[in-house]
Amino acid sequence: TGIAIYACSPSVKARKQLALGDKYLDQLEYEQAIAAFEEASEIDPKNPESYIGIAKVYKAQNNYEEATNTLN
Repeated sequence: TGIAIYACSPSVKARKQLALGDKYLDQLEYEQAIAAFEEASEIDPKNPESYIGIAKVYKAQNNYEEATNTLN
């Protein structure tokens, strides 16, 4: 019997991290949310959703300056 190993593509991994970031944001777990969104941005740096997610976390913390800086 063989063992099948399935590798996730980078876009799948990034989507999983984005979903995790959204979950943490919904639970007000801001540090974990930022970590998940940053991981997504490292996996897929051209995907703007990770940066939008980070900005949402900063906005939820009323840190509008960091939210703006993240998107610039």
